Amino acid sequence: MKNDLMKLVFCSTLCFLIFLPYAYQFTAPINRFLYYYNTTLIFALISTIMMPALLLFILGLLIERSNLKFKKKLGAAFLVFFALAISCNVGFASERLIVRFFSNQYKYLSQLISIILLICLTGTFLYYQEISKKICINLCKLLCCFFPVFLFNLFLFSTHEGNRGNLNHLKTNQKTLNKNVFIFVFDEWSYKRSFSNGNLVKELNNLSKIKDDFLIFHENYSTFSKTDHSLPAILFEKKQKWVFHNNKMAFPKVSSMTYAHKIKNIFSQAKKQNFSTAMLGFYLPYASMLNNDVDFINSISSYNRFGGSFKGLAFEHLRGAAGKTVGLFRKTEINILNEFLYNSHGLKRIQILDTLVNSIIKFEHSGIFAVIHYPLPHAPFIFNRSGTDSIAKYNISNSDVERYRGNLEYLDTKISNFVNLLKENGKYENSLLIFTSDHSWRNDPDFGSGHFETELGHGNDIKSTKQKFKSDKHLRHVPLFIKAPNLTPGNTNQVFTNYMIGKLVKQFLDNKKISLFDKKN
Repeated sequence: MKNDLMKLVFCSTLCFLIFLPYAYQFTAPINRFLYYYNTTLIFALISTIMMPALLLFILGLLIERSNLKFKKKLGAAFLVFFALAISCNVGFASERLIVRFFSNQYKYLSQLISIILLICLTGTFLYYQEISKKICINLCKLLCCFFPVFLFNLFLFSTHEGNRGNLNHLKTNQKTLNKNVFIFVFDEWSYKRSFSNGNLVKELNNLSKIKDDFLIFHENYSTFSKTDHSLPAILFEKKQKWVFHNNKMAFPKVSSMTYAHKIKNIFSQAKKQNFSTAMLGFYLPYASMLNNDVDFINSISSYNRFGGSFKGLAFEHLRGAAGKTVGLFRKTEINILNEFLYNSHGLKRIQILDTLVNSIIKFEHSGIFAVIHYPLPHAPFIFNRSGTDSIAKYNISNSDVERYRGNLEYLDTKISNFVNLLKENGKYENSLLIFTSDHSWRNDPDFGSGHFETELGHGNDIKSTKQKFKSDKHLRHVPLFIKAPNLTPGNTNQVFTNYMIGKLVKQFLDNKKISLFDKKN
């Protein structure tokens, strides 16, 4: 019995070592933030480690107690698994070091290191089996203590939720107000690719038909060039970057921190005036960022591509672990799988957000205040005007102009659909309606390699290569369309920055004429 228990411990330790390069990322605050870290995710991770361990343990017992010829090879199989686990961890560590101290272009060296190490360890272990078994068993005994400690610490981290509230409650929360606010922040919508000599391009023919209802800003800029900071800038009317403090989003002051969930936001005044408030979007866990001024929040993680259920998270963990292990040796196949899942997830999140937006617009009452962070024309570049393009395209470049235009056409279709729905439900004329973006097309080939990482990092929270441009102004030049009952349509070259949208909203809510703004801003 004791021997069987030790075998289970060894199997668990082996599986934990194989999962460790993937599980380690959850020690970084930004990754917990973007994965919408919660207890369901933790239990799903533990299950995905233990299930293969149990299967290995049961399979080993069955083989050991059978008369099969290869049962004597179990020791050799154990050594090969151990060599794989060590190689994966060394490869993962070397990749982080290479990217941190050299450049992303040398990442392939970590793959080479892993393969060479795996071959050397496997050969050595199999040649000196008896000595190797003793060494590996003793190492497992040491590491098996680290396994529960690591997992226990996962429960100590703060959680981040993407959703809050109930749409049905919002629907039945009848209001007597006769106006609405709808702010659409379309992700990665480029001014350069939307206008030519001050006129809308042909891909935006639906928007051209309604442009005379809007005041169009030709010199509008997102506050930052990344969603991580530009969306919070709009929501909190801040022109400073946030930081993590005690695992929470906070804005630095001279000698203190202001936590995001404790301060006023773009919804606060609307909530005081008894509006039904809603935040819909993706990527950022808005429920962890915004206080109770928002009645209903629904946000979709860009990294949980199988959904937020226990089963979906378990599959996501398996996919992530496979990328860190199998991906070291078979990158092409893993990339194809990831691309397919990325495309499928891109389609699914649009379908989910469409359902929610349509439901809110169809509410019988007015008094709706909604901010929608919408994932177009952001990659994956898999759409055409009707949205029916195939998702089974694997190697679509994020800097392909024609593919970006396809997504831009689909954005134009979506804008037309939303406007028509507002008109059908009597909410177009009495609404403040804003269309803008969080940043421009970051991979626009005319700008060179604009897709750079900031200090927040991604994936493994590694600081990436430095920005190639002295200014990111080209990455922040975005469209801004505003329509309101008391606003004169037209065009303006006045410089505007998106963090000031909240000031426009307050003027509208206070029944003041929306006045344009000091050019100094």
